[in-house]
Amino acid sequence: MGTGFCGALTTFSAFGADVVRLLEERALGRALGQLAATVVLGLGAAAAGYVLAG
Repeated sequence: MGTGFCGALTTFSAFGADVVRLLEERALGRALGQLAATVVLGLGAAAAGYVLAG
């Protein structure tokens, strides 16, 4: 469980850093696209895992 938590934490921090970097570069469209794609794909993968496990 600790390994999973650490993996999630590093993934989330890299995601956050990428979005902030894009915002600092004034690439608002790319930052919003990155944010939306990550959330949608992440929720989709979680839903697929739930369906496949059930």
